[in-house]
Amino acid sequence: MSGDWRDKLDARGRRLTAAAAGGPGALDLLLLTAAPPTPAQLDELARAGMHAHSSAGNVLTGTVDGVASLRQVAELPFVSRIELSRQTHPE
Repeated sequence: MSGDWRDKLDARGRRLTAAAAGGPGALDLLLLTAAPPTPAQLDELARAGMHAHSSAGNVLTGTVDGVASLRQVAELPFVSRIELSRQTHPE
């Protein structure tokens, strides 16, 4: 990995960060960590701006307040991947 924080984002997240200078507001996301996060790592996520909703093992869901917070969360070394949530529609 090149070390750029955007490398941890899915394609939709990379497009959004490229297009949004100030950020689109709150973003719901799915976050993957290298291992189940420790209490100290959960505190780091909160300080970086993530409001965690749920977690199971190394998968967390939550919200960040725009691109600046998304970047702070992505720059944490234990964060492996971030996918922005998508609206779903019944078929």
